[in-house]
Amino acid sequence: MSDKYRLYTCDPTLEVAGSTTLSFVNNIATPNIADLVAQHGLDAIDTSRWYPVRQVFALFNDIVQRENGNTQLFVAMGMRIAEQSEFPEEMKSTLTLAGILEGWQAHYTANHRNGTFPPVETIKVDDHHYQLVLDKDHIYPFDLVYGMVWGFCRLLLPTGTKFNIKYDDVHAPFRNYGDRVIIDVGWN
Repeated sequence: MSDKYRLYTCDPTLEVAGSTTLSFVNNIATPNIADLVAQHGLDAIDTSRWYPVRQVFALFNDIVQRENGNTQLFVAMGMRIAEQSEFPEEMKSTLTLAGILEGWQAHYTANHRNGTFPPVETIKVDDHHYQLVLDKDHIYPFDLVYGMVWGFCRLLLPTGTKFNIKYDDVHAPFRNYGDRVIIDVGWN
């Protein structure tokens, strides 16, 4: 099964925070999808509101159809989510990439309400190497999560730090990945 043919669906009661919804539609790919964003009523996001995830997924499904299965636009969305993430002031001075990766599920939980979705498992390989394990039924595009990881690396690692993000050779969305997809991230 390939991610590019996936139909994005979720628990019909699940909602996502307005600030996250804004990240989906306000990113470097926005000019390419502005008509679809407006068509789905997502062109005037109120960051204090919650939005049905199924409304966002209707947009995602139209993007995949228009792009003939190409999910690269989701990488840009993920990068924007990282850039627009809001953290309490007391957390900002101690925020690290390792902390974000270890708290990935908590990040999802804080930005969603009224529904369920498969959890994300974080595996610490060593102090500078982690894996995010996404269930095959993870509701978001795998490339969106990949973009988020990329964005957090740029945001939280010291300038000049080299990092590498890749899909695991076996558990990648462009292969027959079985029951999970693994995003591998390392830095030095």
